[in-house]
Amino acid sequence: MHDESLDVRWIHGSPDCALETDPPLQVHAFDKDTYILRQSKCTSFEAPFLYLLFGTDKALLLDTGDSSQRGQLPVRTVVQGILDQWQAIHERPSLELVVAHSHGHGDHVAGDDQFRGQPGTTLVEPGLAEVQSFFGFTRWPEERVSFDLGDRELTLLPIPGHLDDHIGIYDPKTQIFLSGDVFYPGFLYVTDGPAYRRSIARLARFAADHPIRYFLGSHIEMTSAKGLAYRSGTTYQPVEHALELFPQQLSTLHVAIEEMGDELARRVFDDFILQPR
Repeated sequence: MHDESLDVRWIHGSPDCALETDPPLQVHAFDKDTYILRQSKCTSFEAPFLYLLFGTDKALLLDTGDSSQRGQLPVRTVVQGILDQWQAIHERPSLELVVAHSHGHGDHVAGDDQFRGQPGTTLVEPGLAEVQSFFGFTRWPEERVSFDLGDRELTLLPIPGHLDDHIGIYDPKTQIFLSGDVFYPGFLYVTDGPAYRRSIARLARFAADHPIRYFLGSHIEMTSAKGLAYRSGTTYQPVEHALELFPQQLSTLHVAIEEMGDELARRVFDDFILQPR
């Protein structure tokens, strides 16, 4: 039995990666149907988080990691191990795996080739047209769509502004919102200010109407000290911020962005840094 928990010490790199002994991917079972994976910082300083959610008919893997400095990242092997164990316990041998992405940047899609063309696996290729087509968006970005894993219906919310194909995923079962690179404890890089402003407003409206326990993003780049981030490119983060953010922190960002308007400016908050590009 797995209790719902984020009481975990994430692998966070090493002062000397030649001596590092962490696995290439850390696996944490949030509950029996929800898994969080973190890539080692000694394989990629981005150290992205991946999410694996199970329903009775399908499993959804969100993101496939970054290129590894130590050969191929074994994302398919690790995910398949979790799948095999889950299917054996639940007697679901025909479970379909759907592999999708928070967005199409390289540090979230590098493992795609390991899933492309595999049996029992559907890979949603990155890119706005592909995402819209597969999930059935017809009024992007002002539309929510549902994606049912089987007794676990997720809500997908377009949140472009970091990249045009970015989606967020809400899981009412856990009350977790997977917010990718749009909202996480790190540098909130913005490539399209007006789109990002509208996405944060859209996200704030959604949060006002739905119970959200945690926002879980794709990286940790902040330290545990307020307003202090690690240098970009570091491979050792011994005093990291927690992974999770909360609705009140989203509200703080939303208010600040509305005050700025579409001309966003760099601003340091306690738990993240707004970084227009």
